[in-house]
This record gives sequence, C-alpha cells and structure tokens, in this order.
Amino acid sequence: MRFMWRYLPHNIRIVFAIVVCITTLGGWFVGRSDDIGGRPLSIIWSSDPQMYDPHRTSHPTAQSIFRHVCEPLFYIDYAGELQGLLAEDTIEYSEDGQRVIIRLRSDIYFHDGTLLDAQAVKSSFERLQHQGVSPLFNEFRGVQIDAHADQRTVTFHLPEPDYEFVRLVLTNSYAAIVSPHTEKSTAP
Repeated sequence: MRFMWRYLPHNIRIVFAIVVCITTLGGWFVGRSDDIGGRPLSIIWSSDPQMYDPHRTSHPTAQSIFRHVCEPLFYIDYAGELQGLLAEDTIEYSEDGQRVIIRLRSDIYFHDGTLLDAQAVKSSFERLQHQGVSPLFNEFRGVQIDAHADQRTVTFHLPEPDYEFVRLVLTNSYAAIVSPHTEKSTAP
C-alpha cells in the first residue's frame, strides 16, 4: 500500500486526506449529537410531587414538569407576545371586559384519540374548578364557561372585568386541557 500511495499525484493525496478527515470528523459529530437519535432528556428533581395531574396538585415541582408536557390554550413567546397553542391567536373581549371568546384550532387530538372540542375545554376547566387543588382555583372562582354549538368556540364569563385573564391564567401550565376521558375523581 505504501508503494501505491507514493505514486499517486500530489493533489489526489491531498483530496483523499481531506475526505478522510471530513468523514472522521462527521462521524464523531454525529456520534456526539444527542439531537439525532440520541438519548432522551432526563431531569432529576429534588422531590417527587407524587401527583402528575395539573388539576389535582399545586406542587411546584409538578408545575415545572407540566411546563414541558402539558398544553394550555395559549402561551407567551420569547418576545413576550401572547400566542395561541390549542386556541387560535385571536381573542375577543366584550365591551364590559367580562366575556372572553376564543376559538379552538381544528384537527387537534388528545393522546387517547379524542378530538379537542369546546365541550372538552369546558369539562376540563369545570374539572379544575371541582378539584379545588390547583393554584388557579381562585382565578376560576365564579367563572362560567360555555361551549358553543359549533364546538370550536368557548366563552368565559368572568365575575369582573379582566383583560389579563388570558395572559395570566390561560397560559399557565396548570390550565392544561385534559381529555374528557381522564379519570373522574372527587374533590379532596
């Protein structure tokens, strides 16, 4: 092999050496990259909340977990702007500020295959109100939720004007929408 290498033209030897270096470096990079077929993200918490239902716990560690796995209707992006996640971006307020009307995005399904509709959103928030454990419990005190017949529109009737209700409450990870097939339980 050494004999053949010696008789190759100089430019071909350089190209061959560059190809070998790039291939080796690329192989090392792919092997070290966790984004391409790598290990899943593992997080170790200092305490176990014992409850992983956003409507049945107020544990701060659980809230950190919910931030990564639960989906509320809205979220606040990196620029501080309110964006729709399960709901469309547009929000309609009544003149008196006591009614908030939102529309849900179409073709969103829960992990169990159930379609996200207005009735599912209503039952999810009624479940939160009934549980009485979530940190959002007081925010939903006196709030009435109506599911419209089109099953894409939801109205929140607030006890007093609150133009920050969506930003402060409906973006919270404790306000995650759960499937209507989620286990029913009694209040604590």
